[in-house]
Amino acid sequence: MYKPINIAVYFFALFSSVVTLSAQQPVGSVSGTVTDEKNTVIPGITLEFRLESGTETNTYKTVRVSDENGNFKVENLPAGIYSVKAELLGRSYENNAVRVYPSQDTKLEIRLTYRGCERVSEDETVQLSDSDKADIVNRLLELSLSQGNVPDFEMLKGQKGAIIVSAANIKAEWLRPLPNLNITVLDQSDIQEKADRKGDFLYISVGKFEVSGKCVIVTLNNSWAVGKKSGRGYLSGGGLVFVFRKESGKWIGESVGGWIS
Repeated sequence: MYKPINIAVYFFALFSSVVTLSAQQPVGSVSGTVTDEKNTVIPGITLEFRLESGTETNTYKTVRVSDENGNFKVENLPAGIYSVKAELLGRSYENNAVRVYPSQDTKLEIRLTYRGCERVSEDETVQLSDSDKADIVNRLLELSLSQGNVPDFEMLKGQKGAIIVSAANIKAEWLRPLPNLNITVLDQSDIQEKADRKGDFLYISVGKFEVSGKCVIVTLNNSWAVGKKSGRGYLSGGGLVFVFRKESGKWIGESVGGWIS
């Protein structure tokens, strides 16, 4: 005898089975530490996880490493093979074969490096002379000032007088003239004295020379010198990160990242 089907009950049962299957979706986790090429921990970076093959598709998840020791753990990832990416101020990491197993924690050590700056043996590590530093600084200023790439360049150039460069980490005699630009190197105390006497102004400073495998990493900062009677605070400024490599006896550099404050 024909018995009518309760449509509401049927669809409720069907929906319940889908929910049950979804709830049983096998998931795992990935945990580890983020460091740089010198094994210095890096907190504050964002990691990107994308499922390339597995039980689900189009799974994408990001997590910010807030642990001060650079530790992270990404949970509830559907089982499968993931691509993992991270980038911070020119340093990057990419791994397209991170496998996540059901109910297991996959260990992943993420080491950020600059492109082309692979770790090398100690006897191959760059040894910097003052001549090398001079070449790098001049190329750095050419890439940033002559080409107008430094943050707030128009404001910097529009100030009366010369563009001030801090003597920190460099020597005045290293600098070669740049076309259409007047540059003066001052000690930090002289920069402060000038701001106290004539008012606030933007100036450039070169960071420490950091050897990373076959490369030299240098930052260029654009900051405000604030006079003691100014009473002002500034939000403008910023910096660039440059990577230099020696090719055919010459230092070749490129900007790999930056920030604006």
